[in-house]
Amino acid sequence: APAYVSFDTAFHLDDPKNLAQAWANSGKATHMMQLTHGLGSITVVTDADLWKTPAIDQYDNAWLLWYLTADTDVTLLFNTDHDSLLTLLWRNFPQALVALIALIALGFWHVGVRNGPLLEPAPRARRQLQEHLRASADFMLRRNGQHSLLQALQQDILRRVRHRHPGFEQLGVAEQWLVLARLTGQPTRVISQAMSPRPKQRLPSAEFCRQVAQLQTLRNAL
Repeated sequence: APAYVSFDTAFHLDDPKNLAQAWANSGKATHMMQLTHGLGSITVVTDADLWKTPAIDQYDNAWLLWYLTADTDVTLLFNTDHDSLLTLLWRNFPQALVALIALIALGFWHVGVRNGPLLEPAPRARRQLQEHLRASADFMLRRNGQHSLLQALQQDILRRVRHRHPGFEQLGVAEQWLVLARLTGQPTRVISQAMSPRPKQRLPSAEFCRQVAQLQTLRNAL
């Protein structure tokens, strides 16, 4: 009957000189070879992990160990320590490895070389008031959002109109808009559009600019 053994199919044995008298294969690789040596024989396996405690009771792993060692003296050579890839490269191809390291260092040096002179930072004296205002406005828009900026303009308008018209806050909304229309010279339709509560969702840039312009017109007229 066939025996089933849990060899790792990632490993493969090769016999370029056809010295093996017996071997065992899977569908992917050759996992065991045996050849005569003197009065005995040598058996080579791809991996002996199948005879460690976690795997020896699986499939026919234990049976294979018994079969290879029954009624005979056996010397078992088992070592899973292997040199790293870098160690093997340095041992077999030191010149190529040195050349590769030098090429990588040269590439980093080439990338790090600056092309052309450094640009001097713009002097503070050349910055105009308009640039500072635009930068401040952009910062406030990113930090607080459109809704907070529109609400701040509306509050400023209400504060100014209360100063010019005592008792303004005690009037109804319609009466407040009539007072605003009289003080600013703007129609009540414009007052209603400018002073109505704003939704918190982000407005298109054109609509946001239009509403800001309306509020600024009202504020400048007070």
